[in-house]
Amino acid sequence: DQSRINYASLPNEQWSLFGRASYDVGDSTTAYVQASFGSMETSALVANYWVGYPAIADDNFYLPTDVRNAMAANGLTSLPLNIAHTKTGVINNRTLRDTFDVIAGFDGSFGGTWQWNAYAKYGETESKTRAEGMPRPGPFALATDAVEDPNNPGQPICRSTITDPTNGCVPFNPFGSQVPSAAALANVVGVSSWDVNYVQTVVAANVSGDLLELPAGPLSVAAGLEYRDESATADADPISQVNGFWAGNFKDFEGDYNVKEAYVELGAPVFDILELNLAGRLTDYSTSGSVFTWKAGVRLEPTDGIAFRLTRSRDIRAPNLQELFQPGLVGNQGIYDPFIDADTRVTQTLSGNTDLTPENADTLTAGVILTPAFAPGLRFSVDYYDINIKEAIATSSSQFIVNRCFEGVASFCDAIVRDGTGAVTAVNLKPFNALSEEAR
Repeated sequence: DQSRINYASLPNEQWSLFGRASYDVGDSTTAYVQASFGSMETSALVANYWVGYPAIADDNFYLPTDVRNAMAANGLTSLPLNIAHTKTGVINNRTLRDTFDVIAGFDGSFGGTWQWNAYAKYGETESKTRAEGMPRPGPFALATDAVEDPNNPGQPICRSTITDPTNGCVPFNPFGSQVPSAAALANVVGVSSWDVNYVQTVVAANVSGDLLELPAGPLSVAAGLEYRDESATADADPISQVNGFWAGNFKDFEGDYNVKEAYVELGAPVFDILELNLAGRLTDYSTSGSVFTWKAGVRLEPTDGIAFRLTRSRDIRAPNLQELFQPGLVGNQGIYDPFIDADTRVTQTLSGNTDLTPENADTLTAGVILTPAFAPGLRFSVDYYDINIKEAIATSSSQFIVNRCFEGVASFCDAIVRDGTGAVTAVNLKPFNALSEEAR
């Protein structure tokens, strides 16, 4: 099975270029510009074991005679067919990603320990995804519903073509091990494609230096401002736009947000053996408002060769562009439906959520650093961390949503679509701010 081999060995080709030039404008100022370009291409073969399509009628051209006779003997006019569609080959998932960015800025000083810098950055990433050989359930259902051609006895014809001669359907034999013709295969599979362009623009300025002299040393300060704009534009193929593939039904979308930040950080030696570090940052997101983060740390070095450190901080992670603006990625997912006590396949739609807010974490880190004099050059450290994330951004699985609905949690039932018999046919997924996650 070639697809299983490729799971263990995925082709991955990448390369990059980098360049930087600088010029001394004066005794204390340097201008610079730097640019980089990187390219990455990966591919993976996935076994095309999708399952299930409409029932096979008793007049199907490809139906084995013994099966047809058994159906007649039992008064059946159709049979459900549920097999793995190995005859449609494998899906080749290819991703090509090119990234370019350029930064121009100035570094300088203005007396003593004071340093400053200012820069502007433009970056762009072009991501191309191709899923070649992706099944198309609609044409596949028509192609397998083949009957004897009334105008050409002994030859198959799609039932739909009898009433619509120009529909382009090519009969497909789902039985046996015969290799389908190129025309028959091209009619039931296609290429699901998605081109996404990400753009980032940044303008920032920073300053640092010693603010004043304390008995144990200088009080150092660093401060800065930053503006960042993030945007994404995606284009999908026409078949994906109407959910025509078994999976990989990408969608067009556009989205952007901007971030304004200001920060200040202080380093204060309290005694010869004790140093404090304090920092605060105010961040304003155009999508979710303002957030304040902070850090307080202490470093204690009671004697040469051993130091202790302790830091407490409030940290955040903002939702990314796809978590916010994903328009609805449609695929198929196998689940167990406890409402009918049976396994089934459902249509799964993953969408973004513009109501997301940044997840925040309370973080504690503690450690000890050893630099023993008897082993010059040796530096040994041991650290402990405890991270408690609140309002964590998460996306539940289809199975989890169905299970929670079955347990009586009504809010999860809103994400489920059922048919007339009450069976689950579709589940709508979107990221949300969950309760918490913890790591220690």
